[in-house]
Amino acid sequence: MLVDGDRAPTLDLLWRAFLRLDLPRRVRGQALQTEIDRLAAGRGDGTGGGGQGGDHAARLAGVVLPPAVEADAGPAAGLLRLVLCWAAAATGCVQGAAGNIAATYGDGRLLCLLVREYLGEAVLPRSEIYEVPPALLASTGAEDPQQQAWALSCREDAAARQYRAGVQSNFDRVALAMEALGGSGALLSGEDVVEHGADDRSVLLALCGMCSRLLEASREERGAMTIQRLWRRRAAAPRQGPGAARAHLHAWIAAASRVQAAYRRHVFLSGLEAARRDRAARLEAATRLQALWRGRAARLALHATRAAAVTLQALWHGRQARRQVLEEKLLPRLLAGVAVRRAELAEARTARRQELAAAAMQTAWRASHGRRAFLKARRAAPVLQAHVRGWLERARLARRRSAAILIQAAARGWAVRRHEQTKARAAQIIQAHWRQHRLQARDAENYRRLREAAVLLQRRWRAVKAARLAAAHAAATRIQRMWRGSVGRRAFLAWRGAAEMLQRHWRGHHARRRLATEKGAALAVQAAWRGWRARRERARLHAAALAVQRVWRGHAARRQLRLDAAAIFVQRHARGFLARRAHHRRRGAAVTIQRAFRAHLEAARAASVAAMKAQMEALARAMQDYSRRAAAARRLQAGWRGCLERRHLAAVAAQEAAERARRAAREAAARATIAPWASVFLARIRFLKLRRAVVLAQRAWRSEYARRCAASIVIQAQARAWLGVRALRRRRAAALRLQAAWRGGRVRQTHPQKRRLAEARGRLRVATEAAHLLTPSQRTTLASRTATALSSLAAVPFPEVACGAWETLARCTAASNACAQTCYDAALPIVMAVLRSGTKAGSNVQPEAIRHAVMCLAHMGRNRSCLDAMLATDEVLLLLAALLQRNRDKEELFLALVSTIRAFLPTPAHALNASRRPAFVATVEGVGRMLALKAQNHMATLNKLERAKGSDVSARQATKALVTANRQLLALNRVLSLLGLPAAGAGPQSANHPQDPMHGPPAGSPGVLQRLGKNTIVRGVLQALNH
Repeated sequence: MLVDGDRAPTLDLLWRAFLRLDLPRRVRGQALQTEIDRLAAGRGDGTGGGGQGGDHAARLAGVVLPPAVEADAGPAAGLLRLVLCWAAAATGCVQGAAGNIAATYGDGRLLCLLVREYLGEAVLPRSEIYEVPPALLASTGAEDPQQQAWALSCREDAAARQYRAGVQSNFDRVALAMEALGGSGALLSGEDVVEHGADDRSVLLALCGMCSRLLEASREERGAMTIQRLWRRRAAAPRQGPGAARAHLHAWIAAASRVQAAYRRHVFLSGLEAARRDRAARLEAATRLQALWRGRAARLALHATRAAAVTLQALWHGRQARRQVLEEKLLPRLLAGVAVRRAELAEARTARRQELAAAAMQTAWRASHGRRAFLKARRAAPVLQAHVRGWLERARLARRRSAAILIQAAARGWAVRRHEQTKARAAQIIQAHWRQHRLQARDAENYRRLREAAVLLQRRWRAVKAARLAAAHAAATRIQRMWRGSVGRRAFLAWRGAAEMLQRHWRGHHARRRLATEKGAALAVQAAWRGWRARRERARLHAAALAVQRVWRGHAARRQLRLDAAAIFVQRHARGFLARRAHHRRRGAAVTIQRAFRAHLEAARAASVAAMKAQMEALARAMQDYSRRAAAARRLQAGWRGCLERRHLAAVAAQEAAERARRAAREAAARATIAPWASVFLARIRFLKLRRAVVLAQRAWRSEYARRCAASIVIQAQARAWLGVRALRRRRAAALRLQAAWRGGRVRQTHPQKRRLAEARGRLRVATEAAHLLTPSQRTTLASRTATALSSLAAVPFPEVACGAWETLARCTAASNACAQTCYDAALPIVMAVLRSGTKAGSNVQPEAIRHAVMCLAHMGRNRSCLDAMLATDEVLLLLAALLQRNRDKEELFLALVSTIRAFLPTPAHALNASRRPAFVATVEGVGRMLALKAQNHMATLNKLERAKGSDVSARQATKALVTANRQLLALNRVLSLLGLPAAGAGPQSANHPQDPMHGPPAGSPGVLQRLGKNTIVRGVLQALNH
């Protein structure tokens, strides 16, 4: 498929699509680099030393892309350079180091070497690869590969024909190899290279496709070729003597051992890889949880922003609608109530000021009351503190006697509090979920109400605008129709005289030129017939030679096959006899050896299986130990913290014991004096120790409790965030499904195609019921309807106004060839008269009558005899061309005329006959030029409206006119192509204006939508026309 019939835009489109979509999927950089290293290492070993291999690697480092290709490729330039390095390493040719890719790969030889490197000599022998002689390329006198290819494609000597055949053969062999591998179609063909020359981008496309397929098949194909090579070597080797069976058995045993070892290694590596994937999955899950937690604020902000945007949009749409209603309907009534509203506003402002003053007074009173209460509480605080401190001292003195009871009570209280906290947390979770559910339900209800209100306002406002637009469009269409009719009639009267004079001179010139053309055409037909007959004879002789060769080769192959089968039969029985005799002789020894060897293999296998099982069990135990150790580490950390606290307490107690020992000597002297107070002093010391220990224990417990509370809060928050995100995703997915289903239902209900189908079904149902109600005598046939219509046309004085009769004739001739023949025999003069009336200025012929008459003429042309009789003169084609020129502003009639002309050219012979009629050809070409100019003018108008921000009505009219002209031009270009003439609008200006929609796809296609700019109104008109 070519874009605009040009090779360069097609190649550019394929290149960009390949870079963006197909290159990352086809070419894997790491795998390709590994393959390049393997090829470079193999080529270095194969050349006899590392020096040459290093030189080859250095030459590969110099491979570069052409500057234009590298600039166009962008980030994909690295992958393309790797593909070039791979091709150079596989073929051993780095002639493209200077960036001249087309000169290196243009003849297809290196592509054949690539296929041979990976698929072997059997697929593509070296002797079948064509290599271009340098002298042949030098004889062209050009340096550019494309110029050389063009020069050789234009020459007709034996060397040039051999060059074209050789290049075609190279590319055909590459294409066959790629098809055998299951690849896509060839992107670079021999015909294209021979005719246009190679291109850097097309060569790179072909190399990338070959790289992906050859690397995928390389492993399996290389293994198969290795096995085939070893088998051929073994088959070609001489037969071995005694002991060959034992050596063969040992070789198979060694191969089985290697296979078992490889399989065990594969199983072990698979287990390790599974463990790594499991660990990676856990890390990824933890990372995703962290990312979800970090993104919670961003998502909340996004949701809030989105809700605010939707609310603002709804408010703005509502404000616009209210403003429109206010300006058109409510403004007079609002002006009448302005005075009343001003008085109400004044009263409202007064009431507002009073409310603000009352609020200020209340605020001042509350502040004063709060300050008095605070001062009173602060004065009472010292008294309360003294009482509380006394009470605390008394409580501490009382707790000195029952420390154990207090510790037990604290433990029981902690257990109770933990239970209560658990219930409180559960209640908080339930409350949070319930509040979230209520909030979401309320938000959903508010959103639904706002959306329904916005949709209702939008629908009513769009209905009003559509009605206004339809009225304006109808008025403009009527004005344009009247003005164009007046201008067309004046122009036709002016052109008619000039056309008559031109026709007189042209007919004389045409008669002379037709004689010369017929003479040249006769010579050309004779030469073509003789050439075809010679080619047919040569093809017949060639096919006969091929048949003889095929029979002889089959006979020789079958004879050789019979000889081979007989030899194989004799060899099979001889080998069987010798093998059985050797087997009987060595049977006892072989059984003993096999028993010992099998025992050894079984022991080795059991040992390897036990070792593998032990390794897998050790790996499983390691994973279980890891989880147990993690839990044990947490418990050890808690125990170690408690141990540290206890050590600290023991150190404090030791310090106090040392202090007591130092003081014992001093206290001995004073003991007699303070003996009465000793018991009190000792009791106080014990109380202080116990109090210090209790304070330390409480501090440690509070810190541990705070840490656990913080951890539980974090876990709960993360769990709530995850649950909220999951619920939000589910609700969003459900909402999207509901919206899609609802919109799809609305579209299906309001689609114009559905309405048209419903109307058509209704008409068919009514017609069917009416037909069933008719009696057999009332039912008419096609022949009777045709006769009735012909009688009506013969009875009226002006057949051109009998639209009903013409419509009946068109339907009958379309349904039956017999009716078409009858119409040709009886009504051809009437049809020609109506068509001639349609070409006259000021005639009152209805367009519908002309369209039906043209359809009758096309249906008559289905009969070849009628068609030849009508084309015997120039009148029919000239009438159709004149009607085509006169009705070029009426799209439906114009397309019907073009279809009729195409029906009159069913074969190349009819098209050639029509192309020899200069008046018809000149008229059709003139219509094509006028339509091309019209389309250009509409396109310029549309671009001007887009730049100047013109009105919507003008944009719609220009778009519809452009689409109409484009459709007419496309239909007319098909007729011109049948006549062998260039397409209208496809001259030199098409290359300077590639964005012209006349030379692109049909109107309404994605290409035209993109080329018509970013105007929403234009795209809407095109989509409506497509529907």
